[in-house]
Amino acid sequence: MKQEFRLEQKLILTPQLLLNLKLLALPILDLERIIEQELALNPCLEIEEEKEAEEIQEEAKTENEDEFSITDLIPEENYSISIKDTEESDIFDIVNPAPITSVDELLTKLRQKIEKEDYPLAEFICNSLDENGFLEFSIEEIAQSLGVKEERVKKIVEIMKRIEPGGIGSRTLKEALLAQLELKGFSKDSIEVRMLEECEELVKVKNYKRIAAKLKTNEARIREAFNNLTNLEPRPLRKYGSIKADYVVPDFKIKIEGENIDFEFNEENLPRLRIANHYKEILLNPSSYGKEQVEFAREKIKKAAMFIKALGQRREILKKIVEYIIENQKDFFLVSREIIKPLSIKECGEKLGMHPSNISRAIAGKYIETPFGIFPLRSFFSSGIGEISKSTIKAKIKSLIDNEDKSNPLTDDEIVEKLKEMGINIKRRTVAKYRQELNIPKTSERKNK
Repeated sequence: MKQEFRLEQKLILTPQLLLNLKLLALPILDLERIIEQELALNPCLEIEEEKEAEEIQEEAKTENEDEFSITDLIPEENYSISIKDTEESDIFDIVNPAPITSVDELLTKLRQKIEKEDYPLAEFICNSLDENGFLEFSIEEIAQSLGVKEERVKKIVEIMKRIEPGGIGSRTLKEALLAQLELKGFSKDSIEVRMLEECEELVKVKNYKRIAAKLKTNEARIREAFNNLTNLEPRPLRKYGSIKADYVVPDFKIKIEGENIDFEFNEENLPRLRIANHYKEILLNPSSYGKEQVEFAREKIKKAAMFIKALGQRREILKKIVEYIIENQKDFFLVSREIIKPLSIKECGEKLGMHPSNISRAIAGKYIETPFGIFPLRSFFSSGIGEISKSTIKAKIKSLIDNEDKSNPLTDDEIVEKLKEMGINIKRRTVAKYRQELNIPKTSERKNK
């Protein structure tokens, strides 16, 4: 009999890894809610009082290294989930879905359109989206990271892009809008599609006349096409997930003393968790309890241990990222809020030994409190004009307005010109957008009567 040996690339995502990814994406308020839910659902989990926690830490210092852990009583199992494994239990049952996030909702729709063996791959792709629904990494990067063929990743992304409103998983706004037009039935030779494909720069400045001339049609048709484009969704993921609160609770707090910068987690409302002694006792003395009780304890302790471990992993990753930000943004914290170095998510991942998608997932929706305001973690990473971050531009706009002549305040056009003198070239509408995000009123409302 002839033996054959074949090497095969598989995507391996363990339940522990999936849970780690799930908790990593949660901001502090959502994490509080999911901890409350786990405490309600899993009787093996209980809150550890502060005094007890200190005693346990002291005991741990003197504990014999050979002493076994309660998790050693749980039989070893192969938790690896092959991408080809279609007969095992649904891997998405591992993580309880509260609160419902945009990724949860998107995955529910996506799973209806793909093979079960592609669920882990779809989960990874969905978690690589930014808050607007754009894919932050190329198909090639995702395929290399997971050890799968690019065609497989591309197939799932193309399916995702056809989920309402269309364009989720695109790399650019243009790509997303084209996907939405296709979903709405616009043909490739329609004026709307041709405007985006052939006149992108003219569309940005709304030059109806030149667009009409280039596409050999009249201005009325171009204006009609513009109306159709404005009805598209520039942020295709925002319709999914639970409604966000109008207020922000920072996940971290920066402390500055002289030249020293330190931080602490905002964990006042996060309880320390432990496995309940009663269920440990059942596994330690299984002969004293019924078979069903032992199996129940084993299953619940396994899930409890995974949850506690995932919380620790989340904390460790966020700690490294905030330390990286502090190390690379010292001028921002010590000198001026106008000095933000646009950090690369990819370089941060390489430095910390993490995949860039995990960095992106970790910083999404999380905020840091400083002595001079609250800032999103994402604002410290590249998202601006060239080598200038969006936060730096907004800081400069605020500085210009703070120092303007209140009897003759700056118009948005004048701010554009002053930024241009600083080497920052942005459009008037971008200045207006950033000004509104800073809650700064328009020129006429800032003028002293």
